[in-house]
Amino acid sequence: MVPILWYTHYRSSLNYFYIMSETKTDPTNFLSSVIGSTIVVKLHNGVEYKGDLQSIDGYMNVVLRSAKEYVEDFESKSFGDVFIRGNNGMYTIL
Repeated sequence: MVPILWYTHYRSSLNYFYIMSETKTDPTNFLSSVIGSTIVVKLHNGVEYKGDLQSIDGYMNVVLRSAKEYVEDFESKSFGDVFIRGNNGMYTIL
């Protein structure tokens, strides 16, 4: 599988998406096509959530199903569904 990284550029409201190159692409269309895949979302505070992508919107708000929370690489909690507001995410790994 190709490593995929999404991040928010802090000086603008634009989201950028890179797939093994430095070509800028709108991430929403691609991420909508991988709904059901397991992803990891890392927040600005360092906490990571790993779960199955259930939904995503244009603001990069993400809903994960069967999500687990990781703090300092240790699983701290398990959730049924998790909603992550887009501006809290630092990056997403597929």
